[in-house]
Amino acid sequence: MKRAHRLPAAVAAPAAFALLLLAASCAAAPEAPAAPAAFPGGSWILVELGGKAVADSVGEKIPTLAFASEGMAGGSSGCNQYGTKWTLTGDSGIAFAELWSTKMFCVDVLIEAEYYEMFRKARAWRVDGSRLVLSDGSEKPLAVFERAE
Repeated sequence: MKRAHRLPAAVAAPAAFALLLLAASCAAAPEAPAAPAAFPGGSWILVELGGKAVADSVGEKIPTLAFASEGMAGGSSGCNQYGTKWTLTGDSGIAFAELWSTKMFCVDVLIEAEYYEMFRKARAWRVDGSRLVLSDGSEKPLAVFERAE
């Protein structure tokens, strides 16, 4: 029968602690990539969707979009609350993951489906004066937002 070798307690405790620290550092969640300095982030109010002003086509609330630094975004579609993940690519690229939303019944919201579809199509962002413009990568905007007060 082979005899097991044991480390002295003075060596075993520090070695176990070092292994624990190593394992913890490997298991730590990676941080979300930081947005480029030019990306405005923050909270926005939708003013134009598909080339049309939205104030006349929205029911109780105007749609909003708020970016969180952890790669999360969300807001109101004018009726329902929604959320998604977002990532930036290159200097002006943006991508949104699949949206989740509440499913409240709202009679007078006409643009919710078009608004949600905009997130699927959005591929680029730019700042035009005080406005955030999301597009499909062409010069034609899908949605235009103004900074929320």
